[in-house]
Amino acid sequence: MFLVLQSSRTQSSVDQYRALLTEGAKVKLRGNLLGDRVQIDMSHEALVAGSLSNFLSLAPYVYDLEFCVLQNSTKFPFVTSDHPVVNTNRYHLQVLGENFFGLATAGALLFMPISPRQAICMYDNGVYKVDGKATFVTLKKQADILALNEMQYLNALQNIYFGDSRDGKRIRDEFLAVQNLRSDERVKITELADAGIIGGKHRFRRFKNSAEAEKTNKKLISFQSIHIYPRKWPSAIEIRMRPKAYSNGSSAGLLRNPEWLLGKKPELKLKLER
Repeated sequence: MFLVLQSSRTQSSVDQYRALLTEGAKVKLRGNLLGDRVQIDMSHEALVAGSLSNFLSLAPYVYDLEFCVLQNSTKFPFVTSDHPVVNTNRYHLQVLGENFFGLATAGALLFMPISPRQAICMYDNGVYKVDGKATFVTLKKQADILALNEMQYLNALQNIYFGDSRDGKRIRDEFLAVQNLRSDERVKITELADAGIIGGKHRFRRFKNSAEAEKTNKKLISFQSIHIYPRKWPSAIEIRMRPKAYSNGSSAGLLRNPEWLLGKKPELKLKLER
């Protein structure tokens, strides 16, 4: 829950929420912009509140993930950033070649450094294996540390943080090596036309042209977050030979829990103590 909250409270997440509202307002339906039909509060306070509200709906979808601490035993420390929680999916990016996934998707991975020597990892045990489900996993390879640090370079909004000024030049060089992989695009919107019932299922198709998309009376709009695409992955987290995932052929994709495909959502476990 802490990782999801930390991810939702950063300026990067607020900017992504702003981009979602801004791009969504540009969608046309029956020839009219959605932004002209619905009044959207774009004040900073409203955007922060909107971004944080995502925490309440997303947090339950990480309860089933396994937890481990990655222990850095090399001479190269972990770095962190102003957007330190990396939400990624090695299985989808590397095996399936897809950048469309979320916290409920099979193959979910969350990384967050908590010190120069330790990083939190949450992972889908049905897709990955991590040293016999050990709680503490020692990383001895420099390449593993670089892989996690590069995720921070790609995920950061404006700032990278590190403890020893003597590492500054090396970190700068590492950042510059992946700078061209950073993207300013935060959300992708796909508009689909209603194709009716085919084979007992409601189907949608891509619009033939922009004119058709603007004049239609009914459409499906998909909002997709743009995720970073790491060059490397820590070797301690391996993809299983037979990954476990569930799908019903819908746009929900591959999920970790078959009940989620039926619309059953996990409950928020929030306990406040004085």
